[in-house]
Amino acid sequence: MERAGHLHDITIERIGARGDGIGTVDGKPAYVPFTAPGDQIRAKVAAAGQGTVVEILSASPGRISPLCSHFGRCGGCALQHISEPIYAEWLRTRIADALSPKGFARDDLLGSIISDPIISPPASRRRATMHLVAAGGGRAHIGFHRRASHVVEPLSECAVLLPEIFAVAKHIAREAVALAPAQIMLTRVEEGIDVVASGFRDITPDIQFVLAELLQAPMVVRMTARAKNGDELSLSESPPHVRFRGMAVPFPAGAFLQATKAGEIAMQDAVSKAVSPDAVIADLFSGLGTFSLPLARTRKGRGHVTAVEGARDLIDAQLQISRIQRLRLKTEHRDLFRKPLSPPELEPFDTVIFDPPRAGADAQSRALATSRVPQVIALSCNPNTFARDARTLVNGGYKLTAITPVGQFLWSHHVELVAEFEKAQP
Repeated sequence: MERAGHLHDITIERIGARGDGIGTVDGKPAYVPFTAPGDQIRAKVAAAGQGTVVEILSASPGRISPLCSHFGRCGGCALQHISEPIYAEWLRTRIADALSPKGFARDDLLGSIISDPIISPPASRRRATMHLVAAGGGRAHIGFHRRASHVVEPLSECAVLLPEIFAVAKHIAREAVALAPAQIMLTRVEEGIDVVASGFRDITPDIQFVLAELLQAPMVVRMTARAKNGDELSLSESPPHVRFRGMAVPFPAGAFLQATKAGEIAMQDAVSKAVSPDAVIADLFSGLGTFSLPLARTRKGRGHVTAVEGARDLIDAQLQISRIQRLRLKTEHRDLFRKPLSPPELEPFDTVIFDPPRAGADAQSRALATSRVPQVIALSCNPNTFARDARTLVNGGYKLTAITPVGQFLWSHHVELVAEFEKAQP
């Protein structure tokens, strides 16, 4: 490649894993953000292959106008400039590209195994972690980090968040300057918005006062502060809840929830469709019960669900609802990273579901690979760690039969999926 910063005319061929358009310069890949397949551009390309658009010579038919005025500066979105069909196909190819180096046939994946994605609409994200920073003059800004930067982009609008979440975020920026700098996690629950502010050295009387004031704001149902020394203060008039298929579940402050309601329903539907009503199921990394609670309510015959989760407050919430609803649910508090279920422990189950964090489920996948569980359903928010775990399962005799991509994090480079595996018969 020529010297750093030299101008090149490039045709963008595809979109990479991080959302950058990829073309070729002197036989080497050039990565140019905010470009679309088919764009012909003039770009300044550094020696490492990172490029910056100088001019769009000819725009791709798949290029569209972004909805948000912050696009290109805010790091929350990478793909607002491409049409939905191109975005949908990128979701599929992103998964195939992660699996291909692990020995899966790319043509087979795209031909029959990876289905059309289920994509959440704009303005539907129900949880987000934003950054509150002082702006001088007694003011504060709230927003997301800029691309590849620790600088916060002050947001005046957001095309992905639920309007009520963004409204509460802007209220915090106006009325809670004393909290800056802080991370602000906002989650839409049944009663309104659950807010967790963190990053403080300790929880001072001033912070306590601000929390109490913010609790009076419209839509705010709980204010929680978390300090670096482990202290926590939570204020609410009544405990918030979320609903899984109509069941109201207590929501611990800042607990994990699928990013959109549409995404949650899509995943629940995919899992429910894949399992038999009388199956004995283990739901590993079960969280608050997104899958275990609805499945337990619909079990028939000998079917029941065992939910296994490492966070005590989440498993306690499931147990509470199970007793109220008289569900066919057992619970176990267990760190599956340190102590995965062993093959003998897995023996009673017809189906194992696992939905781990981004790090994946390496240890648990290795235990599953040597088990005799007939069906495994894997959910993942990271195609790369999913590909590793999928290879482990296939090496142990499983067959990958279906993948449903789920685009919950609209226009970002994040991809989620539901995958089905069947154990080969001896």
